[in-house]
Order: sequence, then C-alpha cells, then structure tokens
Amino acid sequence: MIEKDDPKRKGLCEDVIEQVKEEEIKFIYLQFTDIHGLIKSFEINSKRIEECFEIGEGFDGSSITGYGAIEESDKVALPDPSTFYVLPWRNSETNNRVARVICDIYSPEGERYEGDPRYILQKAVKRAKQHGFEYICAPEMEFFMLNQEHKQATFKPSDMRGYFDYDPYDINERMRYTIAEY
Repeated sequence: MIEKDDPKRKGLCEDVIEQVKEEEIKFIYLQFTDIHGLIKSFEINSKRIEECFEIGEGFDGSSITGYGAIEESDKVALPDPSTFYVLPWRNSETNNRVARVICDIYSPEGERYEGDPRYILQKAVKRAKQHGFEYICAPEMEFFMLNQEHKQATFKPSDMRGYFDYDPYDINERMRYTIAEY
C-alpha cells in the first residue's frame, strides 16, 4: 500500500512505467471494490499509465454500489503502483498483454473518498497500529468439486452440503484426505 504523498511512490511509478514498456503491455485494468467487496474495474490504454499515476482516472461512481448518489457521482481512481501485476491468463494467446493495478478512490477535489472500502481498511489498520496491534490477513482458499455426468452435460456440484454440514465418508471426503496429505 503506497499512499499518494509517500516519497517512494514516484520511484515505484517509474518502475511500473518501465515494466509496461519493456513487456509491451497494451492495456491496464484499474481495479477497486464496491461496498460488498466485489471487484470493479475499467481498462485504460497503457500509453496513459504515466498520466494516470499523476492525476488518476475519472469515472461515474453512481453506478457502483455504495459510492453515492448521482449528485456526488464523480470519482477519481488513483492507481497504487505497489499493486501492479501482469495478468498471466490474459497474455498467452495474443499480443495484447494486460496488467492490473488496484486504485484508491478520490473526489475530484483530491480528497480520499470516505466510502472507498480500501480507504476504510487503511484507516482501521492505521488505528490498530496506533494502539500497538499489527493487522495480518490472508486469503481463504476455497475450491469446489464438480461432476460431469455425461460428455455433453454441464458440470454440477458433487454434493449439496453447506458450511460445517456433516460429511459422511464418500468420494468428496476421500478426495480432501488425498489433497491434505500433500
């Protein structure tokens, strides 16, 4: 997480710009989340990344859940260069290499948008640190086992159990045991 006025930001922006040129990245997704934590994004041509790092990219926030009414809809997505990542699944078949960068959301006047979930988290982490706590988080890995009954059939869940439901010894449990052994 690099804030707008962090002295390291300029160097990171320069590094990303150089990587975009060297790796011939054509498009960059500017990503952020709505109030439910769902990723929202829009693309820019990579030729605009330098300008985007400086002033951000404006968008209509009224279309994003939790981002305010039409009267206060103008928002600016400012990319955090420390989150830049080349998307490997978008680069194998074409010459249109694609990357993504996570953005902080601002008002057009340059103030952080109070409803940006990333900003809310950043403030909570800062407050926790002031009280002597260290915030540590990690993703929870989930997967689903699917059956394909016939060659033409669509995939279907291998069971209908929910969270913490009793799991009788069946193929699903045996698969989980096998996975857990490695």
